[in-house]
Amino acid sequence: MFCIAAFIVFLILGIFSAAYRKLAAKAWYCVLRKLTLRPCDINFKEEMKGKLLGKFIFTHPALAKFLSKWIDAIAAVFVILSIWSLLAVMLSGLNLMVYDTCNPNDAESCSLGGEACSIGTTNPGLIDSIMSGAPHEWLWNHISTFGDTVTRIPDRFKSWEATDFLAPNPSYAKDFDTTKPTTLEIIDPGCLFCSKLTRNLIDAGVMDTHNVSYLLYPIPLSDGTYKFKNSGIVARWVLAVHLFEENNSTGKHRDWDILKANFFDTAEY
Repeated sequence: MFCIAAFIVFLILGIFSAAYRKLAAKAWYCVLRKLTLRPCDINFKEEMKGKLLGKFIFTHPALAKFLSKWIDAIAAVFVILSIWSLLAVMLSGLNLMVYDTCNPNDAESCSLGGEACSIGTTNPGLIDSIMSGAPHEWLWNHISTFGDTVTRIPDRFKSWEATDFLAPNPSYAKDFDTTKPTTLEIIDPGCLFCSKLTRNLIDAGVMDTHNVSYLLYPIPLSDGTYKFKNSGIVARWVLAVHLFEENNSTGKHRDWDILKANFFDTAEY
């Protein structure tokens, strides 16, 4: 483990200084021997330990003694943490590419993903899993998330058509025009991001250049309530008004008026 830890350290330092690249090469040679089940280069290990401990032997002899005794264990912990960090970065990068957020279970926690409303999750954290005696559940949740992310990578490069996902009897912000393309917005009436997205569509003139429709999705929680207060009630109001207008052929867009009044405190745009 000491050679692996040394290789990781010198590899990183070698990016910034050529002086460490030779040491990184020596450490890599030692790692290769370990991977082929051969003993590590003792001279390299002792050389590195000597340089490290030599810095503390006179100024901090107690620390030097501690490091000499536990350096292999410390190296093992360092390697494990390094591999864990690398996997976490890789998973976050894949999530960012696929979902536009580094954590699909909690999009708001990812500063790289911009604003979003994540769908709640009941997946316990590592500490909670250990305290409950089920750390394997935490591990399986991460493996499952990784598997879902990998299987969705092709979707990122797929062309999606809004018309394929419209509601059975879609409602449009303005009268439907066959010459215009269709845009679909998924809305939680209580979501601030949905409000800003709708405002951006209005400000950009998309409401005039596209047939804009919506799908209502109040984000549910595991206890039967919703993530945002009154989301379920407003969604029922919007749906009821839409059904009334459809059944009575009013030709109006008062369901959109409710959404805009809910988002902007005004029914005009």
